[in-house]
Amino acid sequence: MWLRYQGYLDGREPLQGMAYFCLTVLEATTGGRKHAAERYRIDLQVLNKIGKLTSEHGDPMSRRKATALRPLTGSEREWLEAAVKMMIWQLGDTRDASALPVLKMSDLPRLCMRTGRYDGTRRDHYKR
Repeated sequence: MWLRYQGYLDGREPLQGMAYFCLTVLEATTGGRKHAAERYRIDLQVLNKIGKLTSEHGDPMSRRKATALRPLTGSEREWLEAAVKMMIWQLGDTRDASALPVLKMSDLPRLCMRTGRYDGTRRDHYKR
């Protein structure tokens, strides 16, 4: 995971690909996302958001799926970078897992998601 993250920082790998790789490492080593959340003390909502941002968004050079047509917003990119960084720190912590704090949405940057409405206007929703 660290090598893939370093590859992203060095500009050799897209953010979404690196983040999805990290998510699948957690899932593969525990038997699924829910088990990964429990074992590594990362709120399931955080892991689900990583999955959503890495699968449903991206520009032609960074997207994982052909159906992902909208690039990440600035706040989504910032959130995903912070989430992966904190996830790697959480896994690298040598304390007993039960002693670790749970990584929650509130520990990460605020997320502004733009949504189109049927009347053609746009609303910005701010989430943690």
